[in-house]
Amino acid sequence: MRMSETGRIAAIVLAAGRSERMKYPKTLLIFGKETVVDRVIRICAEAGCDPVILVLGSEEERIRANASLEGAQLVSHPGFAQGRSSSLQAGLRALPSDAETFLLYPVDHALVMRATIAALIAAHRDSGRAITIPVPDGRRGHPIVCDRAIAEEFMALAPDAPAREVTGRDPARILEHPVEDAEVLRDLDTPADYHAALEVYSARGGEAGFLAKKGAGRPAPKRPPV
Repeated sequence: MRMSETGRIAAIVLAAGRSERMKYPKTLLIFGKETVVDRVIRICAEAGCDPVILVLGSEEERIRANASLEGAQLVSHPGFAQGRSSSLQAGLRALPSDAETFLLYPVDHALVMRATIAALIAAHRDSGRAITIPVPDGRRGHPIVCDRAIAEEFMALAPDAPAREVTGRDPARILEHPVEDAEVLRDLDTPADYHAALEVYSARGGEAGFLAKKGAGRPAPKRPPV
């Protein structure tokens, strides 16, 4: 069924994990003077998502204390260690009853452009498919857009089951939407990943947080946090 032109779309931002390989909360990495989590919240909202549901688990108090989280609907998920699907399920429980569609967004895809998200949503509205996935150069990335009906399938997963058990179930219902934004493929798992992403961010014209000029907003760190 085609999504209506004005149907409400929510974002579910998964930010509950331990960041074990990064050894620092991915949510609190800095681009410019903005934490990763605040950047993702802002980009989702600017692309038309309402609400932006943020699922927190590991180091929740630290994240709340060091990020703005403005504009997000916060969901505490103390059972995050059960698996990533358990975090998605916690977010889905907070989905508004009138949300026709949801954007599933792992927080560590930090540099995806707002225009990319808006294009995914527009393509999903037009396609009549149940799931829309960004695909640069033949590779599937994140975030993905799902019809509300797909929520039931995610809710039926075991807490530690991979989401691809749902997204890979029926190729006929999936729209692979071509995008030029390679950042849909980049996740921030290690310090090396973060440093590489900072180079991309700087090349786009953004100032790496530890080089940002003094001024309004949050203080710029003197060096990368990891």
